[in-house]
Amino acid sequence: MTRLKKITSHTGVSRFFVSCEEVGWIPNGPDVPRAAFSYGPTVRVYRDKRGRLVVVRETSHKVYGVFQVPSDVAIFKTDRLATEAFIKAGR
Repeated sequence: MTRLKKITSHTGVSRFFVSCEEVGWIPNGPDVPRAAFSYGPTVRVYRDKRGRLVVVRETSHKVYGVFQVPSDVAIFKTDRLATEAFIKAGR
């Protein structure tokens, strides 16, 4: 995934989320950037104001990275479906 933006505050990431629309979920895996404080099996996907599919990850304390999701990644409508895909993949 390609980093599109670096956000260095909670306020900045809140402003970014206001301009986004939630699209779905993807399973957490080796192609998803590591997050310093998140260990869940899924990652929420958003559509930014430019129409790109992105994930937001906290890369270090109060520093967030916005990463573009490749078009070939399967996006699930619910967290449960993405979690089941994560389990089936054996991650």
